[in-house]
Amino acid sequence: MPLSLPTTLTVRCRRVWGGCLQTIESEQRSRDEAREQHQASERRAMVLAGEIEELRAQVEAAERARKIAESELHEASDRVSELSASASSFSAQKRKLENDIQAMHVSHPNISLAILLPIFISFPQIRMQSSLGFRVN
Repeated sequence: MPLSLPTTLTVRCRRVWGGCLQTIESEQRSRDEAREQHQASERRAMVLAGEIEELRAQVEAAERARKIAESELHEASDRVSELSASASSFSAQKRKLENDIQAMHVSHPNISLAILLPIFISFPQIRMQSSLGFRVN
């Protein structure tokens, strides 16, 4: 028995409708997948933004620490220069005192040890070598 025209049309409409429903379901799945991918990308972007902020804070802290270290280095360098100048000055004073003591001993060979003893105690590098001279270490 041949199908009547309305029945054929109905079958055809159902096939087309079924195809449309499949297409709609496929599009909905694609849309849902795209939405999930977008949400995952948004979450990843938020995590990365947080990490960037943490890194910026760490960079700022490192920069502050570097500036403090540079300042301390300059202060230490200045202090070394000051101490070096003081050491040079003390060394020159020591040489002058040693020369003065030897000159006093030459000009006054019978000078009392009571006068020279405090000098020898203050400057342990100077030692009496004999009753006639001094030895400097």
